[in-house]
Amino acid sequence: MTAIGYLSPFVPPEWIAAHGIEPRWLCPRSDQGEPAALSKGVCPFAGAVLGMEVAAELSGLVLATSCDQMRYVAAVLEQSDRKPVFLFNVPATWQTDVARRLYCGELERLGRFLVRLGGVAPTPRQLAAVMHDHQRARQEWLAARPHVPAREAHRSLLELRSRGPGRVNGYGRPTAAGRCRQDRYRDGVALAVIGGPFLAGDEALFDLLEAAGGRVVLDGSEGGERTLPAAFDERRMAVDPFDELATAYFDHIVDVFQRPNHRLYAWLAREVDARGIGGIVVRRYLWCDLWHAELHRLRESSSVAVLDLDAGPHEDAAQSRTATRVEAFLEVLR
Repeated sequence: MTAIGYLSPFVPPEWIAAHGIEPRWLCPRSDQGEPAALSKGVCPFAGAVLGMEVAAELSGLVLATSCDQMRYVAAVLEQSDRKPVFLFNVPATWQTDVARRLYCGELERLGRFLVRLGGVAPTPRQLAAVMHDHQRARQEWLAARPHVPAREAHRSLLELRSRGPGRVNGYGRPTAAGRCRQDRYRDGVALAVIGGPFLAGDEALFDLLEAAGGRVVLDGSEGGERTLPAAFDERRMAVDPFDELATAYFDHIVDVFQRPNHRLYAWLAREVDARGIGGIVVRRYLWCDLWHAELHRLRESSSVAVLDLDAGPHEDAAQSRTATRVEAFLEVLR
């Protein structure tokens, strides 16, 4: 089967899969940074995307405009001899019919791109069947999430985004080692981690927080549960699955780039109260203006303490500097 890589939660994997193409969520490594001539001034994640080796089985890449860094990456990759690149325009405003129509138009444009790569436009019934399968898998993940350590839950969700339902071995079932770790830290301070995307290996941050006496109960990173779509309404899906797909993704996913982005704060406040969260860890890359700019407002609006963790290029989440700051933060919370 033809496969295509994507990096944005606003790109529905159901739409790709319904065209007969396998969606692959890309997770570049921190050691894949592009030479300084190209990556100067970009965040570590964008630099890693520029330098990553695109798998031979991928027929193309889908990037999104929700981040200016990704706009730059798309422009560089389009001028290279690598795979075809599709730049998905995600409207920054969300509360108007015009913005929603633009998003739907981008889905249709992406569909034509997928057809050019060898895909086949789906019928409404085919799209609805794919949406039903993906929703069932997400519901299984959500049901298992409270019983799975954060690192394992994050990894299994990326697997689901990458390979789809039925393709992940042991999906949604905590391992014996995972259950032991979860039991060991069940009395730790409940934490939320929010921020942008993770590079491969960055999930070690969850282990670091747990080792310091925390318990990550909310993964608000770009690849985490913050960016899961809303549950599909079965009745609306039976009438117009395409419209329901757009509703679940564009109308419900909250992100820092949106204007206004008060939905992000409402979502975070709701989750903090519901999950008894005692502290928020904002994990951001250096040169990420969006998350950096929100730090003051996050601290002012939050009912719990907020820790700012910046990550530079080739920086391991478990470095001594980060470990010291995490330990001090948890010491204050306990």
